[in-house]
Order: sequence, then C-alpha cells, then structure tokens
Amino acid sequence: MNFRSLLTVTIVAMLSACAATGELSDSERQHAKIIELCSATANRYPYFRDRLLYDEYGALFTEDAVFQIEGGPEAVGRRAIVQALRERGPAATTRHLSRVVSMDAIGAATASGISYVTIWRVGADSMRAGDNLVASPFVVGEYHDLFKMRDQRCLISKRLVRIVFKGTRQ
Repeated sequence: MNFRSLLTVTIVAMLSACAATGELSDSERQHAKIIELCSATANRYPYFRDRLLYDEYGALFTEDAVFQIEGGPEAVGRRAIVQALRERGPAATTRHLSRVVSMDAIGAATASGISYVTIWRVGADSMRAGDNLVASPFVVGEYHDLFKMRDQRCLISKRLVRIVFKGTRQ
C-alpha cells in the first residue's frame, strides 16, 4: 500500500468515526458520501463488464463519458462505450479483479479515483472446447477515473486504462 492509499484509508476511517459521533461538517459528510458512492460504482464495474450486462454496464457511465485504453482510441459517450464492449466482449471470458486504492472527492459533485486491476482471460474458442486453463494474468493495470454525481448516483465520466504488465496470450 502506498502512502496516498494509506492516507486515503486513514482519512475515510477518521471521517467515518467523526460521522458516528456527529462531528462532521455538512461539507465533510458530502465528501464522505461521494467517496462511498464512487467507490461502489468502481467496484460494480467488473461484475457488469465480465457478465456482459450491457444495460447495467452502460448505466455506470455519464452520457458524455470517455473510455480509453492507453494508446488506443477513445470511446466517447455511453452508447459508444457500450458498443465497444459489445464488439470485444464475446471474444473471451474474462474476470476483472479490481480494488480501489485511492478515491478523493475533488468538489461538491466530483471525485477522482485509481483502482488496480488484474484481468484473467480465456478465449471463446477455448471455453467452448471446455478448456478454461489460464497460465497467468492477461493484464495487470490501473483504472484512472473521474466521477460525477448525477441524481444521487456516482457515475464514471472518464476512465483511462493503463496497462502495467501483459501476460501470455491465451
């Protein structure tokens, strides 16, 4: 755990303790709620993505969201982001294991976050043949996210996927 993550966890713990005793200002309570809601959104992403639940997946993003895998083209807008998943999703069975390592409220209705992700992948042809063996993670990376509050929900407005390590092709 790096210093920023430890600091974020410590701050959230302190805010939670203060909230329990009623010692938080309205602004501090609002920031704590944004951090809670945005962390929950980031944590729902892998399940919807891996199961190809297109409607639920799309509902995680703002209408004008931007999604990019570093070095690749941007998908701009919720519809384009969902369409990109429709095009690449069925090619493999994946499991995204992610954890929010940093989440910061940066305004009254915005937050930024970083999640670490390990992606396990088996090609569709292998799965159909009953071969679900994986030798190593497909990718280890980071999600760098911006979030916006919309109708009491925290949505992803920008996601940049940074690839840190690549595994062997399956």
